[in-house]
Amino acid sequence: MKCFLIVLDNMVKKENCVAHVESNGNGYYSVYCEEQFPFGFFGEGGSIEEAKQDFIAVFEAFCADHLKRTGEVVEATFTFVLEESAR
Repeated sequence: MKCFLIVLDNMVKKENCVAHVESNGNGYYSVYCEEQFPFGFFGEGGSIEEAKQDFIAVFEAFCADHLKRTGEVVEATFTFVLEESAR
């Protein structure tokens, strides 16, 4: 799956970005994306769903902060993929 980048005036939009879900084997999950964004972010939680929700919440908060600081809108859509450790 390939992430598509769309750049417009004061806007960066990425579609179909892969968000990897991993587990430490002790019931704790993390989600990350390898795509380049103007900021780093990840999610974590006690379940896969909590980690995914945290990932989206952190991404949205960082997008809002980036907009305030730079005037640039960042949007993305994600496809969550369970890595072997999370299965």
